[in-house]
Amino acid sequence: MWNAVRHLPYAAVSCALYMAGSVAFAPRFPFAVVDMYAHMQDHHEGAVPVFLIDGRVADVRDVDKIQGIPEIAFSEQGIPCSMGYALDEIHYYVAEHSVPEDAPPGPLKVAFGWRRFRLSDTGVVEEPIRVVASGTAHPVAP
Repeated sequence: MWNAVRHLPYAAVSCALYMAGSVAFAPRFPFAVVDMYAHMQDHHEGAVPVFLIDGRVADVRDVDKIQGIPEIAFSEQGIPCSMGYALDEIHYYVAEHSVPEDAPPGPLKVAFGWRRFRLSDTGVVEEPIRVVASGTAHPVAP
């Protein structure tokens, strides 16, 4: 206990020096004002990737032998999305379970798209789904 009290003045001086250095060199120290998300003030829309089976949002792992959804469909250019992991999961699964275009089509209609979120002028959150690519697939065998 007394050992810790004896070091208290050193801790206080160190803290004061650190705070003074943080104020003096703000951009390089933790107490700096960082604009982190300030560039997003003009963003009024966000999006999440969705996979549809027969028109309903579903898990991509419920289908196999996917046909008709090209690689380019998974590009997020111009899409305000911060869920890259979900996009990658859908993309990799479709790439691994795709079949050639000349294979017989599956009984299920599948699609990849974006659920876009935006706040309307009336304050209601709108969630339209924009389908980017569609195709067919077979259900996963039990």
